[in-house]
Amino acid sequence: MRGIFLLIILCLLVAGGGQVLALDLEYLRLNSEPISADPDFHLLLEGLEGKKIFMAGEAHGVAINSELAFNLLLFLHKNAQVRYFLWEGGYALGNMLNRYVQGGEELLLEMAFSQLEGTALWSEEKYDFFRRLYEFNAPLPPEKRIEIIGIDLDLPLTAPVLFLDYLLAEKGAENLEPLRDLAADYRKLEGDVQQYSYRVRRETLQLAVLLEEKIEREGEHLEKTLGDDWPDFKLTVASLLRTHMVWGEGPQAREDNSFSNLRELDSYLDRGAFFAQWGGNHVLQGNQAGVDWLGGLLNSESSPWAGQVLSIYYIYDQCWLMDPKTSGEFYYSSREIRDLETLRRAAPSEVEMFWLAAPGSPFSEEIHFLSRPSRGVTTDYFQYIIMIRNQGASSPLKEANE
Repeated sequence: MRGIFLLIILCLLVAGGGQVLALDLEYLRLNSEPISADPDFHLLLEGLEGKKIFMAGEAHGVAINSELAFNLLLFLHKNAQVRYFLWEGGYALGNMLNRYVQGGEELLLEMAFSQLEGTALWSEEKYDFFRRLYEFNAPLPPEKRIEIIGIDLDLPLTAPVLFLDYLLAEKGAENLEPLRDLAADYRKLEGDVQQYSYRVRRETLQLAVLLEEKIEREGEHLEKTLGDDWPDFKLTVASLLRTHMVWGEGPQAREDNSFSNLRELDSYLDRGAFFAQWGGNHVLQGNQAGVDWLGGLLNSESSPWAGQVLSIYYIYDQCWLMDPKTSGEFYYSSREIRDLETLRRAAPSEVEMFWLAAPGSPFSEEIHFLSRPSRGVTTDYFQYIIMIRNQGASSPLKEANE
């Protein structure tokens, strides 16, 4: 009778679609590691070989995300020669942040975060992340320092205008007065509503077209005027133009744009490997919900980094997210993840890492956890999971600075 009962339970689990069975639960328990406040990431060492791009996928607005990103970045800097942090933002904002973490110019950090209000990145924890990264970089020789590269859309559109104006400061470029005047106007704007207005879209597109024409006609003069800042000036204008073309065209256009941007910048980035902590779906290495996400594009056969991408997917249970629009917070669990209960049973700690690609893994044979996959097995999409439980929301930056 007991055998029949167990058989019925087994059939129900199989019929449930995507349910992880007892054998898989045992695998998870054997291939897991608690992540402490000062983690070693021993389990992650097992999967580093042959990888050059490391991606972690978060749900924006949980306070612990920035701590995890910082610890992972330093671990990968030491163990995988990571020298570039791929910022989920545009070239202009990435450049502001990079110049800050290289030289400590506080104005640049403040300028960058003035453009992030109304997003989940406008938080005390994220601001502290960049301060800590500057402190980490400061004693290192330039070739060992971590750089920040923005490859996403250049939003808000006011950000590249402010950065271009920063590059022109004290350089006497009278032929670019329309840019200087627009930047002075944009510094007075407050809040994301103004930064994303139709007026700003119209003005920045007109400016981008004007600057592209000036670069084509007056490139030699501008190069002499800007000196070492000339490449960043040209790349920022190009990024602004592409943002105007891509913004509003849907998720696939955004993923394709980020991939193309990194490919274009690759010839400049020859000192080591890359780490990115973006929103969860971007790190997926297979088509999901009808989108070929950035992780998959980077790992595709046509990519220079084919077979060199490692993805870590964050899953949340009983956590809180910061609401970027209201500065409030709301309860969040990764309900879109199937088999959440199995991970709860397998994770004894509040932050637990699972390696899904160890030898003999059942997750290399079937698809689990992910909703709306197109095909393949779990490890076609990500190779690690970090299960995050009972964590609070990020703190809005305005509260931190009051």
